[in-house]
Amino acid sequence: MHRPVRVHLEDYLQGDGPEGAASQVVSHLLECEACRAEVESMSSQARLLRRLKCGEEVEAAPGFCARVLSAVEAGRRGSVFLAIADPAFGRRLIYACLTLIFVLGSYWWYAERSTPWEEPGAVGILAVDTPAGAHVGSDRQRDREAVLLSLATYRE
Repeated sequence: MHRPVRVHLEDYLQGDGPEGAASQVVSHLLECEACRAEVESMSSQARLLRRLKCGEEVEAAPGFCARVLSAVEAGRRGSVFLAIADPAFGRRLIYACLTLIFVLGSYWWYAERSTPWEEPGAVGILAVDTPAGAHVGSDRQRDREAVLLSLATYRE
């Protein structure tokens, strides 16, 4: 929709407003087919809405406003954010968090823990039993590891 129609559309549909504005809208509608089709559909909708308009002003029944406000207030009480403030919910949340910490801690403690002789470090080399008949010079790799172990664990 173009600017002259967009600015003065409501005045044109209601039939009031400055005379120059209505003439601008009419002259534009004579030139522009797209705006004319859109204004015609809006005009038919405005006529339908005018037919639905009540002839006299209707007053609300006594207590209507109070019932509406109480319904709105009841809707506020059921908010998710207010459920967090409930002490029972808070306790359940704390227990759930503690349980989760316990379960994850137990998993970490048992799954990540390994015995020293399973690791190929100095303690693991010392903890492994030497096979019968093994002596210095029989296995070069074992001799190297033993020397490195001695050097790594040496203290004065």
